[in-house]
Amino acid sequence: MGKQRFTLRIDLATPFGRRGVRSARKAVRAVAEEWGFSEEAIREIELCFSEALQNAVDHGTGTAAVVHAESEFSEDGLRIVIEDPGAGQGNCERLKDVFERAEDAPPGAEEERGRGIYLIRSLMDHVSVHCMEGGGARITLFKKRR
Repeated sequence: MGKQRFTLRIDLATPFGRRGVRSARKAVRAVAEEWGFSEEAIREIELCFSEALQNAVDHGTGTAAVVHAESEFSEDGLRIVIEDPGAGQGNCERLKDVFERAEDAPPGAEEERGRGIYLIRSLMDHVSVHCMEGGGARITLFKKRR
């Protein structure tokens, strides 16, 4: 018998509102609870999912876009994949570079941005960024089940 899996797919379409990201975060939290993640892990998952999803909305979309989020729960852990079309202000190669070169220390108090990337790298077990053909970014986050 194979491993148990559950996949939650969420598509957010423009215009994006806070309700969409909040509803997606709550759905991921509910499934993580059902799959037996600890409360600490659930808070970390929720925070990282929300940061990555909001970044995709803010930087990877234009006026008419859809951001896809897929969360796959298994006995091993949780894999989250978020894809944006790249039609907004973002630049995937720059995002990839930022993730790969992010400091191990949090950004200073004077810095306006960069905390989300630091948090994601610190709290998830694995993070990768893939630049998609034709624009857009795919970020993959993984959290082990302990």
